[in-house]
Amino acid sequence: MSRSITTVVATMAVSGFVHAQDAVQWTEAEGGNGHWYQRVPTSPGDNFDVIRQNAVNVGADLASITSSEEDSFVAALANGSVGLGVIIGTKVTDPECDIFTWSDGSEWTYENWGISPPQPDCVLDEAIGYYADGWHDLKIVDIDAAIFEWSADCNGDGIVDYGQILNGSLADKDGNGVPDCCDNGISCAIQWKVEDGGNDNWYRFVKADDLVAWDVAASDASNLGGHLATITTPDENQFIVDNFDGLGSGQAWIGLFQNTSSPDYSEPGGGWEWVTQEPFNWNNWTPGEPNNSGKGEQSEEWGNIWLTGGDQPNYIGFWNDNVLLDVNRSDSYLIEWSADCNGDGIVDYGQILDGSLLDENGNGIPDICQQFEFGACCYNGGCVLTTNAFCFEAGGSYAGDGTLCTEVDCPTTCPGDIDGDGQVGVIDILIVIDRWGFCP
Repeated sequence: MSRSITTVVATMAVSGFVHAQDAVQWTEAEGGNGHWYQRVPTSPGDNFDVIRQNAVNVGADLASITSSEEDSFVAALANGSVGLGVIIGTKVTDPECDIFTWSDGSEWTYENWGISPPQPDCVLDEAIGYYADGWHDLKIVDIDAAIFEWSADCNGDGIVDYGQILNGSLADKDGNGVPDCCDNGISCAIQWKVEDGGNDNWYRFVKADDLVAWDVAASDASNLGGHLATITTPDENQFIVDNFDGLGSGQAWIGLFQNTSSPDYSEPGGGWEWVTQEPFNWNNWTPGEPNNSGKGEQSEEWGNIWLTGGDQPNYIGFWNDNVLLDVNRSDSYLIEWSADCNGDGIVDYGQILDGSLLDENGNGIPDICQQFEFGACCYNGGCVLTTNAFCFEAGGSYAGDGTLCTEVDCPTTCPGDIDGDGQVGVIDILIVIDRWGFCP
C-alpha cells in the first residue's frame, strides 16, 4: 500500500512557536525532504549558541544544507535582509576557518561559498550564513536572522512532527515543538507496516493516571476512532511486546472479552471474543490461564496482556483474564486503528496524521466519512465514496447514505452493465433509453 502525502500549509500560529505561520515545508512532492523551514529574526547581542538554543527550544535546529536543491530552497527563505546576513546551522570551529560542522550533526558533504570565501583570519565567534551570492563567514553583529529547520520524527511514522503539530494531528500543549506523546516516555501511535510483515494498522499504548476499567478503556479507544487491540497472530503479539513492553506497570487491557451469551460459553475458556468480531483462532494465555478470576458462575471477564513483568518477567507477552472489580483493574490499555472508511486501501488514522484526510473534531474518523449524504458508489468495477447525485451522474450504483466501501461488494467491470448489478439486462437498456439524445 502507498501513503498519500498532501502538503500541509501552516496558516495559523501555534502556541510556543515564533512566527510559526511563516514556516514552510520543502515537500517530498517537489523533490524535498519533508522538513519545515522558517526565517526567524535574531536579537541584538545574541551569540551563535543563544540563537541555536532558541531553535532547539521550539523543537528545531539551525538549518543544515546537504544538497544544491536544499540550498536553493533555503536561500530563497534567507532573501530579504538589507545589507545583513542570515545564519544557518554551523559556526567556525577552527582558527584557520577550514573545519566546519553542522549543529544538528548532519554530515558536511556540500558547500556553496560566495565570491568571498572564508578568510584565514576568522575568529571562533563567527558563523556561516547567506548573502545574495552564496555562503559567507559572518560576524554575529552582521546578521539579522537565522534559518530554523524542523526535521524530527519522534514517533517514527515517517512524517516530520512539526507539520503534524501544525495540522493538529499531534498535540503539543506545552509548545516546545515536540509532540506530547513523545514527551516523558508517553507512547505515540506506531504503524505495523506491511513491508515489515504487518497489517498497516496503527497501535498506541495508553497509561492512565489511575486504574481504569476495561469498559472505560474500550470507550476511550472508540472515541478516538479505534478499538482496543485485537491480537490475532504470534507476529502481532511480538510486535506489541517489541514496541510497548516496559511502558506500563503490569497488564494492559486488550480487545478481548468473554461473552456469557455465546453458544460456546463455558468457564473458564469458552465464549472469548474480539471486540471487532474477528475470529478467535489464536491465543497466548499465560500458563494456567484463563482461570475464571471472577470466581463465580456466569462471570463475564476481560482480557489483558503482560507488558511489564514485575516479579513475573517470564509472563511478558502472555495474556490473563480479569474482571471489573476495583482491585483487579489495570492502569493501561492498547488502542488499535484499523478502519478504512473511504475504501482507498489505507488505514484512515495514518492519513489523519499526515494531513491528507481532515479530522477537525479530533475523533479519529475522517470528516468526509461522517457526512451523512455520502455513501458507497459502485462504479467501473470499483468503489468510491461520493454523493448519490454524483454516483448517478457517473452511471454508478449507489449503496445508500452512510454506507462505506468496506460494507459493499461491488461487481467487477462488465461492459454494458450500467446499473452495476453484474449483468447486462433490461434495466441497463432502460437507462440507455432514458438518457437517449444529444449530449449537452
